[in-house]
Amino acid sequence: MKAAFTTALLLIMLLDINIADARKRKKRTDLELNSDADVLEYLERQEQDMLIFKCKRLVMVKWLHSVLPYIDLQCQVMGDVIEVQWFYNDTLLDTGNMASRHMSLSQPHYRKGTFYDKWFDYKLRLLQVTEKDNGWYTIKAKSPQGLVEQGIVLLEVKTNYSDDKWIEWMEKVYKDSSDIHVTSCISHASVQSSSL
Repeated sequence: MKAAFTTALLLIMLLDINIADARKRKKRTDLELNSDADVLEYLERQEQDMLIFKCKRLVMVKWLHSVLPYIDLQCQVMGDVIEVQWFYNDTLLDTGNMASRHMSLSQPHYRKGTFYDKWFDYKLRLLQVTEKDNGWYTIKAKSPQGLVEQGIVLLEVKTNYSDDKWIEWMEKVYKDSSDIHVTSCISHASVQSSSL
């Protein structure tokens, strides 16, 4: 009981911190980045070679069945990147092995008709997800200059779950935070999601 209370308290504190972080980041990144030159100029103003941002800090999923087919954890990276690694509870994940349940995916960011060379979307795709996959996932990106940036995502999966009131409550309380992603999966064929 005490452990459940501590976990709930930690999640509430994390959500409050993420809402404040989201508001700061919104002010910091609400600018027009229409080209790679704009991205580089933005990084120069931030005195950064590379920047990880727009990570969904908390991903909560409830699923009616015992195994969720897959879920994507996402972050965006600006700047030059020579290496990206994903960690689960501080353990390096093998994302390059086709037999692995973890895949690292990336693509140039697309915005307003433009694909960027200095702005990428990175995903960690987890396959056959269960409650055993709950925990902290960290993306670490390395620049050619040796700078290492990281973003952290907390995954909380509830399987065999059917109470929609939990989702409704989360949407009401945290409706203004872009850092929280709550997904309610109804069946293997139908997925509902809302980014708050």
